[in-house]
This record gives sequence, C-alpha cells and structure tokens, in this order.
Amino acid sequence: MLRLCACAETGKPLGLDDEDPTTVTSALKLYLREMPVPLMTFELHADFIRAAKVPTVEGRVAAIKESVKKLPALNYQILNALVMHLSRVAAKSDQNKMDASNLGVVFGPTLMRPLHESVYGIMEISYQNIVGTLTWKMIRVGVGWARTDVEVG
Repeated sequence: MLRLCACAETGKPLGLDDEDPTTVTSALKLYLREMPVPLMTFELHADFIRAAKVPTVEGRVAAIKESVKKLPALNYQILNALVMHLSRVAAKSDQNKMDASNLGVVFGPTLMRPLHESVYGIMEISYQNIVGTLTWKMIRVGVGWARTDVEVG
C-alpha cells in the first residue's frame, strides 16, 4: 500500500493490474483522506449536502450530477476514475461485501468534508454517505455526469 501511495505522489505509473483490488482501494482511501482539500471540494460541500437532502431519489441524483459538474477538471477526472474502480469493487459485492451502500459509508466522508469540523458537521455524515452511495449507484447503472470540457480516460 505504501508503494502505491508513493507512486501516486511521484507521478510514476502505478502498475495496478497485478495488485489486489482491496489493497488498491485501501491505498486510495488513505491517499484521499490525507488530501488537504477533499476531492469534492470545500466550496461545493454545501451543494452536495443540499443535494443529499432532496426528498426524491430522482431529485437527489439530478442535484448530485449538477454538483459534480461544478468540480474542478482534475477533481472531476479523479472522481470519475475512482468511481469506475469502486464500481468494479461493488460488482463483486457478493464476495467482498462492499456494495454501493457500504462504499458510500466508507468513502462518503473521505471524499467530502466541511472546512471546519463542528457538531453540525458530524450530523452531516449521514448525508455524505448518501452522496457517496448515490454516486456509485449512478455510475453502476450508467447514469453519468458527462462534461464536454474535460477529457476522461
């Protein structure tokens, strides 16, 4: 896992084909948790929380898609790659017990957090989990958030 983090820090090729997906996922989570600014930025935190509070699933999905489209290009690219990886993890949930909901609980607070920790911020964790869960589910069923100004690949 340390080798994977070191490669990511230096920009060297990761060579993930031979790595255990659990190791890759753990390294990603550690790396994302230690980022000074979360992938789903401080500036968009309130937008994502508002999106999670929309009463209907369809409304939440639409609001999350709009918030994701506002991410800086690099954050958008990284999130897209991460979600594709986690979708592969979720596809094997019968073996690893990591379905979209569990991934949302594990990665939601890692991907987004308030700028200042507070009691209110702690109470928002369930909404962070909702954002994470819906993000994985949207990708898994092919509901993307295509942007024309950013190349993903």
